Amino acid sequence: MAFFLYFCRYSSKKNYNVRHKKQHYPSQHFSGTTIQRTVLPNGLRIVTEHIPTVESFSLGFMVNAGSRDDEHFINGTAHFFEHIAFRRTLTRSARKIAQDFENIGAYTNAYTTKESICFYVRALTPYFSKIFQQLSDLVLHPAFDVNDIEKERGVIIEEIKSYNDDPEELISDIGDTILFADHPLAMPIAGTEQSVQQITEETLRNFHQTFFSPKSIVISATGNVNHDVVCALAERYFFLEPQSFLQPKNRTKVGATTKGIIQTVEKPFQQAHILMTAKTPDSLSNERYALSVYNYALGEGMSSRLYQNIREKYGNAYTIYSNLQLMTDCGTCSIYAGLEESTVKKVQSQIAKELDLFSQKKISKSELKRSKEQLKTNIILSMESMSSLMNSLLKTEADNDTYENIQSTLEKIDAVSEDDILNVSQEYLSNDQWNTIIFLPTNQETEE
Repeated sequence: MAFFLYFCRYSSKKNYNVRHKKQHYPSQHFSGTTIQRTVLPNGLRIVTEHIPTVESFSLGFMVNAGSRDDEHFINGTAHFFEHIAFRRTLTRSARKIAQDFENIGAYTNAYTTKESICFYVRALTPYFSKIFQQLSDLVLHPAFDVNDIEKERGVIIEEIKSYNDDPEELISDIGDTILFADHPLAMPIAGTEQSVQQITEETLRNFHQTFFSPKSIVISATGNVNHDVVCALAERYFFLEPQSFLQPKNRTKVGATTKGIIQTVEKPFQQAHILMTAKTPDSLSNERYALSVYNYALGEGMSSRLYQNIREKYGNAYTIYSNLQLMTDCGTCSIYAGLEESTVKKVQSQIAKELDLFSQKKISKSELKRSKEQLKTNIILSMESMSSLMNSLLKTEADNDTYENIQSTLEKIDAVSEDDILNVSQEYLSNDQWNTIIFLPTNQETEE
C-alpha cells in the first residue's frame, strides 16, 4: 500500500449526522466527475466517483479492523479472516466463488494492513450489480467451516514461512516489534506460526461479529457506475442493524516508542541486511507533507541521497531506500539496505552522516524542488488508476472527515520549505531517534 494514497483527499467538511442524503464534492481527477457520499441509516458509508469515459469499475469494501485489533483476539486473526472469507460462504464453495468472479472476467483480491481489511474487485460495468452481490456475500456471510479453517491454517503458515525466508519482509516485522515494543502495532500482520495454530472457528466468528458492523464498513466505487445504484445495492445487501453486532473495544493509542536500540542477529542469508526505523506523526498531521518530501530526498528514487552516495558513489550496497508509512495515530520512517557483510559498518556510518546533514543543514533549493516534483508526479499518476482512486476514497473515508482536492494537496506540497525539512529532520529523524536491526549471514563451515 503506497503512502501517497493518504494525501488524496478532497476539500469540504462532511456531516456524519447526515443520513440518506447525498453529498457532492468536485473532483479534479477526471473532467466533469464528482465525488458523492451517502451514509445509510445503519451507519454504512458509501463514497463514489463516477467516471463516464471508461467501461469498467473498481469496487472495494473496507473494514475498520486490522492486525492492531488482534490484541483483543489472537495475533493473525484479521489476516486469517481475509483468507477464510474466500473459502466458503453460506451458499457458495471456494470453487463457486472463484468461478462466479472469473466467469465474467472479474479480478478480485483482498489485503490486510495494520488498521484495515479490504476486499476489492476490478471488472466491466455491465456486471456491477452481480459483482456487488458476490462481494457482499464474501464479507457478510462467511461459513467458517472447520475443515476449511484447517486447510487455510496450513496455507497461512506457509505464507508466514515465505516471509521468514525473505529477509526484507522478516527484518521489517522485527523492526516493528522493536519500535512499538508491547503495543499491538508491534505484532506481525499474518501472525506467527504459534498464534495461527490457536485461531479457531469461535475466534473468527467473534471477530466477524465484532468488526463487520455497518458502522465499521466503507464502500467505495470508481469508474462508470452510478452512485444511486451503489446506494440501492448497499441498502439491499447491507440491511444489518448495528446493535446486532458486538461492541469493539477501543484501540490502544500509540504513546512513546523505543529509540536508539541496535540489535544484531545472525540469519542464514547470503547477504547482510540493515533496517532503521523511527516514529513520525500520523496521516492527518500537517507535517505529513514535509515528511513525504523529506522521504523522497532521503531515499526514494535513484536521485536520492542514500542511493547516490551509498550505492552509486561508493558501491557499498546493492539495494538501499527509505519508506514512509502513515497510520491514524502515528507513522514510521524506515531505511533498508541489502549489502555485503564487510560493508555493514561503512554503510551505517554513511547513513548516519546523511541523517546528520539533514538535521544540521538546510536542503538545497534544487534538491527540494526535485523531491517535490517526484512526489507530485507519483500522486498524479496514481490518480489515473481507478483502483488507486477507489483505495484513496476508502482510506480518506475510514481515516477522517475531511476531503481535500488534489490541487490543494499539490499546493501544500509546493509550500514545503527548506525550514520545514530541517524541522522534521531535527524533531523526528535525527540520528538518536532511530532503532537499527542488522542481519548478519550465519557462519557455515563447508563440509568436506
